[in-house]
Amino acid sequence: MFQEICLLNITWDEEIREDLLSKWVKIVSDLRNSAKIQINRCYFVYHIHDPVEKSILHGFSDASLVAYGACVYLKSVTRSGNVYLALVSSKSRVVPNKKKFTIPRLELLGNFILAKLIKVIYGRNTNK
Repeated sequence: MFQEICLLNITWDEEIREDLLSKWVKIVSDLRNSAKIQINRCYFVYHIHDPVEKSILHGFSDASLVAYGACVYLKSVTRSGNVYLALVSSKSRVVPNKKKFTIPRLELLGNFILAKLIKVIYGRNTNK
């Protein structure tokens, strides 16, 4: 929606079109409804009789012509075989309007932010 408004060169004080206004009202409504969603903050629940045997990070990235992003999940498997999945972190970016990007290029950008995200999760800083 932000890209659309930028492409229309709408000034700060100018009223937006009715179709954009209805999109905005839907976004606000969806945000209010999302307050009902609960997300556990723990990566997994530890039980003394069923300890976690292994944990694996899984990273995913994707792209479209308007945005690209990445997310990292932690999969933990207990001794009894129970599996717990938890979102660790995610990042997304809006594709700039100033230049045309191809889907393969945007997919590479998604992979790039995924690699940076995994480095942050592992605690490795490349600026040292």
